[in-house]
Amino acid sequence: MLYGLVACMTPLLRPSLLFAAGAGMGLAHGLLCPALDALAVEGVPRAHCGAVMTYFLGAFNAGFALWVLGLGLVAKAHGYPVVFAATGLLVWASRLALPKSGHGSAA
Repeated sequence: MLYGLVACMTPLLRPSLLFAAGAGMGLAHGLLCPALDALAVEGVPRAHCGAVMTYFLGAFNAGFALWVLGLGLVAKAHGYPVVFAATGLLVWASRLALPKSGHGSAA
């Protein structure tokens, strides 16, 4: 949820906070991406892990590309603060789609 926090704070960004925002985003990315990669191949036979990661990362990058294109239109119409706030709120809302059960428990 660090991604959401940093994105929501971006409209308030000023030069003195640039390093902190970059560190927060780097930390969030460094924690989230390996966890998502591991989740994508959980339970997949070793022989199919490469294919699963190809599809997963392809979808991940396609989502980034579409998000940038779509939000470019929003930024043009409403400004960057709206884009960053919407992105941060969407990250927080995505928490609702994550599994509620702990590791190893019945879903």
